Amino acid sequence: MNTTGGLFAPGARHYRLKDRKEADGGTSLTTTATTVTVDSTTTSTTAASTQGACPKATLQDDFLQYPWRYITSNNLYSRYATFDVCKTECLNTPDCRSLDYKYSDNTCTGADVTPLQVPSDWRSSEGFSRVDYFQRMCA
Repeated sequence: MNTTGGLFAPGARHYRLKDRKEADGGTSLTTTATTVTVDSTTTSTTAASTQGACPKATLQDDFLQYPWRYITSNNLYSRYATFDVCKTECLNTPDCRSLDYKYSDNTCTGADVTPLQVPSDWRSSEGFSRVDYFQRMCA
């Protein structure tokens, strides 16, 4: 299993949509969060349950956030939206498994893949405008 590029990095945050609060016009996160720590004994379990290997019927309204990361392919849509509208749109789009959110201009991009499916398209946004990757979790 390929875990390069911080895909399973300790410190990823798990957000429930209902816990997200508006602050600074939707450009910052003020929410309750659970730190997800993944070690070598749980990586494969986490991969199967949160990284896109699950059937659509098991997708949850929960997201894992990967700060300063994004996917460069398989976009379902891209538009300007607040963070809450962006997450809601992903939840309401049947094939949406993840989204990228660019804070500087509120760009919301939904995708039908995860980094495990397109590892060569998994990028860091460090040194550029901040983009965070959010991935839907599975039951």
